[in-house]
Amino acid sequence: MNRREKAIKLMEAIKDNRPVPLLEHIDKGERGENFVLGHLDHHRREEVIAADLAKELGVSTARISVLLKKMKDKGLIETAASDRDARKSVIRLTKKGEKLSHDNFEKMVRAHERLLESLSEKEIETFLKISKKMQIVMNESFREGGKDESI
Repeated sequence: MNRREKAIKLMEAIKDNRPVPLLEHIDKGERGENFVLGHLDHHRREEVIAADLAKELGVSTARISVLLKKMKDKGLIETAASDRDARKSVIRLTKKGEKLSHDNFEKMVRAHERLLESLSEKEIETFLKISKKMQIVMNESFREGGKDESI
């Protein structure tokens, strides 16, 4: 695994474990916007609707609607009628949104590459193994007792 692939793996592991302090320097509005950009980019071949985004972000559909309107006003997203259900609007990235999503991704990769410089190969492998185990335990716990159960 090369350095870039390791940085991306690290990003995924950190994202999955949601370390809030690492994200505190990002404005809450930007965090939501960046999440939507990344989610739409990752799911570009699928139909994504507002309810999907609200569920993924853990916010109300009203909150996601406000965010999507702001993003549409900035020219980052566009909406179109769903091919499967004309009552629903599908959300897609514009070229400007795609560029910003890719730029954000590259910034995050570079930041994680810098983080990797301070860790040994063994420390990185250990972190990734522990992160994967934590994710498995958390997923099992949620399946057994629901989201409100403390771990």
